[in-house]
Amino acid sequence: MASLGKGGFMSKNIETNRMLAFIVDYFLMTLLGIILVLLILPFVSNDQFQVTSKVNTYLNLVVYLTPIFKDSFFKRSIGKRIFGLEIYDVQGNPLNYWQVLIRNVTLPILIVEVIILLSRSDRRRLGDLLGGTYVSYRGVHN
Repeated sequence: MASLGKGGFMSKNIETNRMLAFIVDYFLMTLLGIILVLLILPFVSNDQFQVTSKVNTYLNLVVYLTPIFKDSFFKRSIGKRIFGLEIYDVQGNPLNYWQVLIRNVTLPILIVEVIILLSRSDRRRLGDLLGGTYVSYRGVHN
């Protein structure tokens, strides 16, 4: 059963909360991409190819860079914040920016991330393994 706890909306199952946080994050990143496109469109010429090319360039920047840096500003994404999750290094310490970058650079290969996450008993994905990190409820160090 889900409840509203100190960290926000939470299920008792951390995997469910990680998945829901991921969905929230990607919804917000998509919304950001749409807003950027709407802001850019008035400044491009009427040439259809040029419009498509510029919009694609900005969308690609959002699509590829936003996931990599989504945990950088407050050491957790908005989705993780809503679901009371936080990322720690394997010693239980808060992450540094290098660990955040390494952890999230693997997100474009999402299917590999999901397969590894589901096949491991500790539920760490490839990015967690490479970055030496894990996700837990805020204040709960494994």
